[in-house]
Amino acid sequence: MKREPVTSISEFLATLNEWYEGGDRGELSKRNYIWFRGHEDCRYELKPSIYRKNIDELLKPSHSESKRMNLEREILSIFRTTGAHLFPEGMDEVGIYLLARHHGLPSRLLDWTTNPLTALYFAVCNPDHYNEDGEVIWMDAQHVPVESSTKKFGPEERRKSGIPSTVHTLRMPFVVKAIESLFWKGEHPKLDDQTVISIRPDNQDGRVLNQASCFTFHMEGCPEVKNRTLERVSVKSKDKPKIRKELERANIHRFSIFGDLDSLAARVREMWGCH
Repeated sequence: MKREPVTSISEFLATLNEWYEGGDRGELSKRNYIWFRGHEDCRYELKPSIYRKNIDELLKPSHSESKRMNLEREILSIFRTTGAHLFPEGMDEVGIYLLARHHGLPSRLLDWTTNPLTALYFAVCNPDHYNEDGEVIWMDAQHVPVESSTKKFGPEERRKSGIPSTVHTLRMPFVVKAIESLFWKGEHPKLDDQTVISIRPDNQDGRVLNQASCFTFHMEGCPEVKNRTLERVSVKSKDKPKIRKELERANIHRFSIFGDLDSLAARVREMWGCH
């Protein structure tokens, strides 16, 4: 559902409150099942970077899933072997995969947050996109695995087979196996069902903690999130600078979101106008 555009933080929060009061959302809130995502350009598709146009160009003339997966494996292999001395000691494949995404490698992870103002920040933060309308999207994340599934299994079948059916952690065996296979470790899971998996990572220090991060992990052949609870609200291009200034006054800015020294230096430059 697409709602009326918002022109301020207060209007955005009022829109959210209206949505919360329009249904029984209390249990979803307690479980952090309501996830948000902000886009600088409202034409953005809900696809992870491994399914975007620049990757499709590399895969021409074929866009086969096996070719896409092998490209991802090669990229990850270079990242892992070349950067091994920079990883925390004992980091496993799941940790390396998150780290690769953190540093901008194409992956099957699409970022979400449980913090609506973080999502709003990403919709308005980049002056290079001030000529385009942005948007904030939110959804009930527990519906994603079943509704994005390529085959419809019943709840009992899913439970017995270990197929994702709700929001999972990065320790779920199906998720671990899927990620490990991208490092040439074991076979990619094949259960006659490919889907998009909703994942809540452990709240580790850094961006995951600062951004209240969560992810959708897009299995082979499932580029887009499907969810009947998806809601959208746009932010007109002319209102982006104003909303960004309001967020800064609420202490939501580049450093509070990213929390590293590069973002701190950028934040200080912005504050003092010494770009």
